[in-house]
This record gives sequence, C-alpha cells and structure tokens, in this order.
Amino acid sequence: MDLRGLIEDPAWMFDFGFSLRRFVPQGDARSPNQWKLGDEFRLPELASLSQAGRTHQARMAWDVTGIFLEIDIPIPPSKGPGVAQAFGETVLHFFIDTRSSPGIHRGNVHCHQFDFRFGPLREKIQHQRMDSRLVRLSRSKGEPKPVDDEDVWGWISTTPKSYGIQVFIDQNALTGYSPAEFDACGVFYIAMDSQYRRYSLARLSHAIPWDDPSLWCRAKLVE
Repeated sequence: MDLRGLIEDPAWMFDFGFSLRRFVPQGDARSPNQWKLGDEFRLPELASLSQAGRTHQARMAWDVTGIFLEIDIPIPPSKGPGVAQAFGETVLHFFIDTRSSPGIHRGNVHCHQFDFRFGPLREKIQHQRMDSRLVRLSRSKGEPKPVDDEDVWGWISTTPKSYGIQVFIDQNALTGYSPAEFDACGVFYIAMDSQYRRYSLARLSHAIPWDDPSLWCRAKLVE
C-alpha cells in the first residue's frame, strides 16, 4: 500500500511555507481594473497532494498598503443537454495571521477570517463586487479590530473556461500587520465555486483547518 492509501492525505505530513513577493500597484488598489498579479506571484500547487485532478491557479502578493490575492477556478464542462445544473454562491474564505503563530492552535487578535460571496452565478460577468466582510474566527482567544467595508474588496469575473476571484485587503483591516517588523504571515484559503466544488491552498480532506492557525501555511514576505 502506498503512502496515500495509508494516511489518505499526505499533505498532513508537512508544514508548508513559501515566499510571498511584494507587489506595488500603480493605480487604486480598490479598483480591479488598476492592478493584476503576474505569473511571478503564483503560489505553489500544494493542494495537488490532497486534491489530485482538481487544479486551480492562485497568485498572492503583499505591500505595505495591504494583501492581494487572485484565484482562477476552471469551469467544468457541461453535463450535456437535458441535465440540470445546480447553482449556488461562489464563496472564498481567506484566513491570515499577521504575526504568524506556528504552534498556536487557537486564534488571537492577529488572526482574521474574511469571507467573500457572490451568486448564484449563471451568466458572464466582469468585475462584480462580492459581499466582503470580516467574520469571527471560532474558538479565538481574541478578536481583530472591526473593519470598514471600504477596506475589504473582492470581485468576481467569468470567462467561458474559468471563474476569477480578485481580492484586496487594506492594511487598515489587518490588525497587527507590519511588514517592516514582522516579515511572515500565516495564510490559508478555501474556495467553493457555484457548482459546490471546493478548492484550497492545502489540506482539504479530514479536519479542515478553519480555526487552527498552526495548520495554515507560512508566507515569508520578501521584496
């Protein structure tokens, strides 16, 4: 029996970390038409350990002004004429610990969960704003400061082949965010498309690491 057969999800054997490059937008980061992350900001495809055959692309970057994230999710082929399609919300749950807390199993004031929702999604759209908000992280020992709606932005676009989610979180919405003093963050995301398929940065099987910052990935902020 191979490793996958023994433990089902090899991703749980690793503590994932990667470098996160800096991106300086040339326009207003609150507008999706003013910035786009290139391939040099692509995140490693860690989810392939847990989700063989379910691929997606993600790009992420940091700046003193905030955090940038883009996720492209492929649209599955049609099931054929006469087959009903189920449609729901497109959802992204994004988690960030601005001080990075390896070994800490409960959240604190530096740990955030942002939710982005839109839908049901049935037709082609471009840069439609998602419902974007900070939500309470369960079991947390402390809460981040309240945020303004104008500091958390999510947009969704579609093409014939993919859903595209674009996110900007302003520094003002990130309690404790100080790249000059703390050059690492804990990060994680879970996305669900309008046909209820789930994608994640890593580790989607078994216990999903919603509220345990020690299971999030470590992002080293580099220039």
